[in-house]
Amino acid sequence: MNATTSPTNPTVTIADVRQAAAQEIEAIKHDVSDKEFAAAIGPKMNAFTEFLKTYESGRNRILENKDPAQGDKSAQLGKLASDMHKTMTVFVDGLRYQQQAAALAVELYKMPGETKSAPADALLDFLKQQELRTLLRQKKAAEVEAIYHQAVETGNTFMVRAIEGDPMGSLISPAIVEDGRRRHAEKAFPAQSKKLNDILRAQRAFDTVISKAMLAMGLRPTSAVGKAAA
Repeated sequence: MNATTSPTNPTVTIADVRQAAAQEIEAIKHDVSDKEFAAAIGPKMNAFTEFLKTYESGRNRILENKDPAQGDKSAQLGKLASDMHKTMTVFVDGLRYQQQAAALAVELYKMPGETKSAPADALLDFLKQQELRTLLRQKKAAEVEAIYHQAVETGNTFMVRAIEGDPMGSLISPAIVEDGRRRHAEKAFPAQSKKLNDILRAQRAFDTVISKAMLAMGLRPTSAVGKAAA
């Protein structure tokens, strides 16, 4: 079941989940630029909290049953939570926010001219980039970061690839690379970047609510459902 909290005494209640959902719906109205997209999130969030009623009624039925022949309540609650976990997985997969964001990011975070070279050109590029990396390693990390950001801003693909392609991975951190690609995308493709930000915001909203729902059922928020929503 992946339980981390007691199924009979959860640290988060279904009421907490509903409150979190209501708060996220209101926040989405302000945070998401595409109002039509934002308006569609509310019904999906409400649909999620509605199917939690199935869990809540089942849980209450188990807890209120006084028949000794019922057996171990914890085991029954665990089975109920496990069944709901499967339903949540299907629900999250149906949202497709993660897939949409990943596909859009691949296109937006691609630098201009970032195409495969012919074998001979690729070897020449590698040697030139290797020479450039040798020079960059003599500089301080802050200087390399500044050079990288300038290359991103000006579309200097050769410099970007030289820094990002360091086999040792020591010239610049993945976080800075992601930030650089994001900045370039926001400048070159403002409309698509807003769309990506809207999708990511929707992901975070559902991640918050689903994580609370899993705690209410005694499940780990880091399970497959939580990851799918993250």
